[in-house]
Amino acid sequence: VSPGAPAPAHVQAESMVEFFRGFELDADAHRQVIDRAREHNLAVLATPLSEAAVDMLDQLGIDAFKIASGDITWPGLI
Repeated sequence: VSPGAPAPAHVQAESMVEFFRGFELDADAHRQVIDRAREHNLAVLATPLSEAAVDMLDQLGIDAFKIASGDITWPGLI
């Protein structure tokens, strides 16, 4: 999302960045999802959208990373 993208009239946020930020999961929320998956003997796969997310997910011990098709030319992420 472009930093300058305004939120549409039906969205209660100053910008689309602010709006989408409300859907982000922090490390604790990721841990809860991972724990729940493990309880059901499921592997955990995630698509990081930033280099910081790679580090966080790696520290949390996910099983695999999926690279989004739009990120296949981003060596820092890969």
